Amino acid sequence: MPILVEPYPNKHGIYGWVGINGDVAPFTATVKKWLKDFAGWPQFVDNQGATDDKVPSPINLFIGNIFNTGLDDPARADLQPIGTGPGQASWAPITAMIKNWKDSTSANPADPNISAVSKLFVANYANYAANYNNNDTTGWGCNTGTFPNPIDYTLFVALGYAYGWTPLNYGCAVTANQLYNTPGYYDPNKPNPTAGYQKVKNQFDNLQINYQTETDTAKFFNPYVDLIHGADYLNAQYAYAYSVDDGVGNVQVDGATGFYLAVGSPNNLPNPEPLGSLVNITFGYGAKDNVRFVKYGLCTDTPDTVVNPSYTTFVVSVGKITSCPYSLLDNKGNIYYFGIKKAPNPPNDNYPTQANKLTGSAFVDCKANKNPTIKGWCNAIFGQLVIDGSNGNTQNVVIAGAAPQNLAP
Repeated sequence: MPILVEPYPNKHGIYGWVGINGDVAPFTATVKKWLKDFAGWPQFVDNQGATDDKVPSPINLFIGNIFNTGLDDPARADLQPIGTGPGQASWAPITAMIKNWKDSTSANPADPNISAVSKLFVANYANYAANYNNNDTTGWGCNTGTFPNPIDYTLFVALGYAYGWTPLNYGCAVTANQLYNTPGYYDPNKPNPTAGYQKVKNQFDNLQINYQTETDTAKFFNPYVDLIHGADYLNAQYAYAYSVDDGVGNVQVDGATGFYLAVGSPNNLPNPEPLGSLVNITFGYGAKDNVRFVKYGLCTDTPDTVVNPSYTTFVVSVGKITSCPYSLLDNKGNIYYFGIKKAPNPPNDNYPTQANKLTGSAFVDCKANKNPTIKGWCNAIFGQLVIDGSNGNTQNVVIAGAAPQNLAP
């Protein structure tokens, strides 16, 4: 079902929606068209044994089969079993995806991008297996009592973790053995320690959209992404299509306690526009500073939100970044104002230096401040697009300094 989601509350309509916009009937017709074009893709089965017009993503298929010796061995009760009879599916597109993986993880790989992804996960598994029983050294918290040994690295384990873009840490804490810390892909002595990981993450992202250039549908790395994002199908640009499709579907906002849900139209949502990307606006803070920020205002000249000392960042939809005023209140009663004139630029080869940062009057509007010290603080605000080392995604960032310590009330 096509559903739109916005955070609740959505004060000032700061955040647009994510999800799939449209009526139910055209949505269902498009899914059926895709199922015809990718004949044999399994569908979900309800608890009465009837086939639904719902299709699982490869993450669901592969993660749910990591301990299997065959694709549906044992068969899952919630999916059509492999076969040609009534209520069955050939699973031919899934079989083709597995073949592409095998062909690209051999001595002469057919697809260098798949080969690169596979090598990252082989290295990550090797680190997992080598350190599984080293909790005192790693702090991984592996449950060696319940799971005495690391899981074996089988074909379906490789597929499940790779398509899920999930580190090999079965039996351990969820923070254990992160992909971006994989030996051979992380170097703390380099300016960008995770550059090796980020290169492979980019290859993984490119594989997801190879349907845009690949003419043979049997070579699609992930046909499900074509269903969600493809122009011939749902063409949904603000919904998740794969495991780390964070640029369009991952929304982290401050103060949300629930959701607005809409079906058929966004017209009655607080913000009827799609979210787009987010800009992270962060400011300096020291709990022991003589002068420190205690409240901020998002899209308002009145600071009305109490600062969380553990997370001094708020986020704004890129579509709102230039139309919102921002304000801060310090513990001495001073109010700071600023506006943003443009979104930060993409990173250049000098990352993680600030050579590409945006500063000055072309970027920040400080005219609402009358105090020269506050105006100087405002003029030092800069913007930059940086790379998140944990997932390889880029983030729009605006950085403001801590409150000036020489400012009198």
